Formats: sequence, structure tokens, C-alpha cells
Amino acid sequence: MQKKLLRIGAGLLLFFLAILLIVPVVASKKLDRLIEKANQDGGQLSIGSRTLAFRLTHFNLSADSVHLNQRPGGQQLEGTIAHLEVNGLKLFPLLLNDRIRISEVLIEQPEIILRAMAKDTMNQEEDDDGPDIKIGETIIKDGSFDWYTAQQRLALRALGLQLRSTALQLPLAPRKERDPGPAAAPALLFSSDSLIIPQKEKADWSFSEVKLDTDRGQLQLGTVKLSPRQAVRPFLTALKMKDDWLALRLDDVLFEDVPFDSLMAGGLAVLPKVSVEDFNLLVFENPALPSEKESEQKDFFVEKFRKLPVPVLLQELRVTRAEITYGVLLEESSAEEINFREGSLSLKNFSTYPQGDSAVITADFTFGERSPLQARFALDQSGGGRHFSATGELRDYDMTDINPFMSVAAEAFVEGGHLNKLNYNFSVTNEVADGKLLLLYDGLELKLDGKKAWLKNIMEDIAIRDSNPRSGGDLVHGTVYNEHEAGKSFFNLYWKSIVSGLRSSVSGKMFTPKELKATELR
Repeated sequence: MQKKLLRIGAGLLLFFLAILLIVPVVASKKLDRLIEKANQDGGQLSIGSRTLAFRLTHFNLSADSVHLNQRPGGQQLEGTIAHLEVNGLKLFPLLLNDRIRISEVLIEQPEIILRAMAKDTMNQEEDDDGPDIKIGETIIKDGSFDWYTAQQRLALRALGLQLRSTALQLPLAPRKERDPGPAAAPALLFSSDSLIIPQKEKADWSFSEVKLDTDRGQLQLGTVKLSPRQAVRPFLTALKMKDDWLALRLDDVLFEDVPFDSLMAGGLAVLPKVSVEDFNLLVFENPALPSEKESEQKDFFVEKFRKLPVPVLLQELRVTRAEITYGVLLEESSAEEINFREGSLSLKNFSTYPQGDSAVITADFTFGERSPLQARFALDQSGGGRHFSATGELRDYDMTDINPFMSVAAEAFVEGGHLNKLNYNFSVTNEVADGKLLLLYDGLELKLDGKKAWLKNIMEDIAIRDSNPRSGGDLVHGTVYNEHEAGKSFFNLYWKSIVSGLRSSVSGKMFTPKELKATELR
């Protein structure tokens, strides 16, 4: 019995010795073949130095100075990795059926460039799914990543990448029929010092202090910027050379309860709550811009939102502190502007798809220096996204602060007057604003410019109401009517629509509609 046990023990020992001696050789040769295969068909993979440490059921790989140039799934992937560790690579799944099971992967200082390839250069026979890979934990330290389009335009640059992921499975999505059920997002902690998304023409997006946590369903952005290129081009001094431009900055942005599983499966991403601590928007327009440079239609809010690359329903976004500046570029002086300060914003029910319910924006601001302003926009989402209604109220405003915008929008200059209260309610359909406005004011002194201005100014006491209501109790309700130019912005439409109601409120009954048309909005 003892001899039998010894023979069994000796057999097991020989078996394990064979595994320890033979399997490392087989695994090393298999690794060499994989590297050799990666260097075929124009590909490249080189390793400056490598170390293999074998255990009974797995082995560990350490590699330095990795250089690669591969073409997976219609993409060209190239770059370097300073240091790579693959720990706990299971031997038997790899040797028997080419399944890759790894306990941990550590990637240090990767500098990766991904380029989309033209369709005629793709390998049509290539398996887009790639090998079946499962990794227990993935760690990336101090990485950088560039992504280029097929036209070799930089689409994304990420710097200072840090990543820690558990239960990572590749390919991520879609799952094949042999593996039914929705794709699940891996547990992921991701951060980046800086993300840059260049645009084709006028501006670039940038994101700093990006942090993503799929377990908690959160995405944090320290700062988001949309930076116009023209604003930093001082040599463009001629007014006719200056395009309209827009700049945006958001600070401390937090997405909560983000459905990463649905995003991974290509489904609808419902965002129940997004918060922004600080919102700063600047919009500057050039009234002297040649008409051929304004022919392109400018998107409104719904149209812009629908351009997101994934289906999204934004249920609510709240801004704690907001400031909006709207300016006009002038030749003879610095740009003039009006300010919406110390405000708060709320956006609700924005979707990338058509629906019957409107998207709603509500805003509370200080207009100018001290005047409270409330505004509400109901944006139709059933059609093309350009129809909406607007309501609001403004109180206690010095009307002289509105210059020189009255000159630009209505060929008038306000020399004095105080706005006590302003209510408006209008809708925009097919680029035409139509509605009502009630302006309560006193002490208005107004000078008119443009055609026949000298005659109108002589007859100012008759032509212009200096107060509303007048001492006799005569109360005038203004009419909002504005035909919007598609090349102008949403803010231009909003502002000029209100100005049209202001003009109709202060004009007396001396002029006919045809005569008033001489000072229609430009």
C-alpha cells in the first residue's frame, strides 16, 4: 500500500514537473507567435524587454518600451507604453481555446493615437469583435490619448489619464446571441486632467478635472469651456472681418444617477439630475456682417441638443449661479453689451428625439445693474425644434441702459426714462415672433434715427408716448412682431422680438404701420 502511494506521488510529481517545464515553453512560443502575427500585414508590435514568471496555473508578464501600430476594427492604433504588467494570465483557457483571462493589467505612461481609417483601406475580413477577454482589474497611470477622424482631423485629445476598472470584458457591446442579456458597464474610476474636442471652424471644447465613477453613477467636470478662436485674434481689426462668436464656461458640473449600463448597450440614457455651480455665456454679434456670411442657419437649443451622439433624455439641469452677456460688435468703439447677472437657470425635459412635451427653460436674473428679470421658454420638440413660446417680466429698469442696442435694433436712442414694469408673452412659428407686451414706464425721452428721423424728432411730443399709462389713464398694450433672420442667433431673435413690442408701445397714433416700417428691425 505504501509503495502504491509512493508510485502515485511520484506520478503526480512528474506530472507537475512536466507542466512546469513544458507549459512555460509552450506559452512562451505562443506569445512569440502572437507577436509575430501582430507584425504581419503592415502591423507592428515590439517589446524592448520582457520578463515571464510562471506558476502552476498562470503566468505573469512584465514588459518595457512597448511600441505598437495595429489596425483593429477599421481603426489604426499606434503609440508607446513605458511599462506593462499582466498578472495572473490563466494558462489553460489561453492554451486550449484562446480565451484570455487576466487577474490584473497595469499600463504606465501610455501615449496612444487612434485614427479612423477610410473604408477602402479596411480589412473587410477582420473580426470586429476581437478575442474574448476578461480582466479582473485594469489600471492606467499617466496616459495620453489622441483620436483622429478619417479625414485626419483631431477629434479628441485627453491628457493626464488615470483609470481603474474592475470586471472589464472585451468586446464591451453588443453582446452576441451566445451571451444573451444587456451589456453591463464595468466598474470604472476614470479621471483626466484635460480633455480637448476641437471643432471644425470657430471654437474648441475643453474639459478639465474629469472624473467618472460607474459604481456611483456619477460624472464630474471641474471646468467646461467653449472657446471661440476669433476672440483671440487681435489682428482682425476690420469690422467686416469679424464673425459672430460665442463663448461658454461651466464650473463644477455634476451628473448624478447616470445609467452607464444603458449607454453601454446603446440604449436611451435618462439623466435625472445634472447640476452646475457656475454658468457664464457670452454672445457677440456683428450687425455689419455681409449677408453672404450669415446664410447658414444657426441652431436653436433643441437643434443643438439633438446633435448629441447618443440618445439622451435630460430630465432636469439646475444652475446655481449664472451670467449671460449679449454684445454687439461696433466699428467706432469697443463692443457694447447688456448683462444678465446673478441669475439661476433650470432646464427640464430635453430629448434628442421628437416628443409631444416641450423642453422648458426658466431663468431668474438681475438685468443690468439692479432690475429683476424672470423668463420662461417652452421649446416645442414635436417638429424641427425651432418653434417656441416665451413669457417673462422685468421691473425697475433705467431705460437709458438699453443703448446702443435700441439704435441697432430699432434706429432709436433713449435719452431718459424709467421702466416700472414689463410683461411679455409671444410665440415663434416659422421664424416669426408674434404676441403681446405691456410696458409701464414714465419720463421717456427718445430720439429717432434713420429715414425721416428729423421730422419724427420735431413731432416727438405727438409721435412718442412719454409715459404709459398717461395721466388720463390711457393704457397701451404693445404688439410683438419680428421676422427672424435664420443666420442670427436665438438671443438675437429673443431680444429683437422684445424691442419690437417696446417700439409699438411707445409709438403714438400719429404714424401708420407703413410709416413705422421705416424703422423695422434690421
